[in-house]
Amino acid sequence: RIGAIAKIYPNLIRIEPAINSLEAGVFTIDSNFAVEGWESVRPYKIGIIRGIKFAERGTEGMRRDIVDDYQSLFRMIQNKRFDIAVIPRFNGIYQQKRLGFKGIRELSPPIEKHPLYHYLHKKHADLVPEISAVLNEMNQSGELAAIHAQVNKVLFELAENGKPVCKVDYSELVPENRTGV
Repeated sequence: RIGAIAKIYPNLIRIEPAINSLEAGVFTIDSNFAVEGWESVRPYKIGIIRGIKFAERGTEGMRRDIVDDYQSLFRMIQNKRFDIAVIPRFNGIYQQKRLGFKGIRELSPPIEKHPLYHYLHKKHADLVPEISAVLNEMNQSGELAAIHAQVNKVLFELAENGKPVCKVDYSELVPENRTGV
């Protein structure tokens, strides 16, 4: 969850370090510019997906179209109904592969980045130091990054091959359990 979630749910305790991040990506077919914050996208006609709050907030007052799903978004960008799309970076890459859209590319860097944390209910506060220590060790050793890379690789392969994300228990994300994509 994002760092601000504890303001909404005061019974939750954030565990350090961050275990992932949410990056706001900018996708296009033919625009080319350096992404430097929200103001850098203002001159463009922007597509976003309804309910993605960072995109709704960040593009407020700008020329934008709001659509209901990734298929509509990518179809509209291919048909040049808007210049760019602002969506979660991972979801954009995954959905583009899953839906088979070609020629859409991501601009760099992400427009914004939010660290994501694991949270525990306050009744489990005694576990915070131990979990934090393990996550710090995994982060410093590169294990967290390796896990992210493996999961992304498998999920993108599954998407490209039209297969569902998981059957039952996510076991196909573990290399020794994979039966082929």
